[in-house]
Amino acid sequence: MAEQQDRRTVVHVDVVEPGHALITGGGHSGHVSREGDKRYRVEDVDSETYIGHARSYSNAGHRFAKWHGLTDYRVSVDIE
Repeated sequence: MAEQQDRRTVVHVDVVEPGHALITGGGHSGHVSREGDKRYRVEDVDSETYIGHARSYSNAGHRFAKWHGLTDYRVSVDIE
């Protein structure tokens, strides 16, 4: 199981300041920004495309991964 987990694509969500995060994974990059108190806007930086809204940074990472067609991935959130 650990060997399989090591092969998974890691989608990194790096919170650079409150309400703002950068997403990288699978050769793609994105941005998360807070809109209001309870939702985050998720965008693809490479194509400047709006992906959708998320409830958390982790959920934003999952939306980003699914939008890019990733199926075997895990989300890692790092708050600086």
